[in-house]
Amino acid sequence: MNPPFPVLLADTTRWSEAARLAIALSEAGCAVSSICPARGHPLFKIRGLRQAFVYSPLRPLDSLAAAIKRVSPAIIIPCDDRSVGHLHELHASARLQGPSGRGVADTIERSLGPRKATPSYPIATSFYRPPARKTFQCRQHAVSGRWTISQSGRREKRVPVF
Repeated sequence: MNPPFPVLLADTTRWSEAARLAIALSEAGCAVSSICPARGHPLFKIRGLRQAFVYSPLRPLDSLAAAIKRVSPAIIIPCDDRSVGHLHELHASARLQGPSGRGVADTIERSLGPRKATPSYPIATSFYRPPARKTFQCRQHAVSGRWTISQSGRREKRVPVF
């Protein structure tokens, strides 16, 4: 029989999706460990968890690096955008450490893909683009009473008044 596949789940929220994923991976034969906030996280309540590490919001990279070194996972699964960002930051700092940080950097790269293929941190901002500033002029038509909206020199659009 093959030894269990070591997996580390990284979660910075207190949502239940990470616990559900841990249960499914454990039932599939993986050795699941986690790093998550201490108080009230559902991951601390499941039976199939091998090890649970406390995520420190004051020193997130240190707590994440310590968990990776202790577990030596084959793959790290980030469960939210913040943990993806922390993994990117940890990857960059581990690469700067040279040979001593190579193991951590290789594990993160194996989990997230090559650095060139992944977007830069923060992930959440890459999906959100603030709208460009637009000016609108509103006028009420003298005869019909309908409002007309004109957007910086573009054609006018009629909007019914309710």
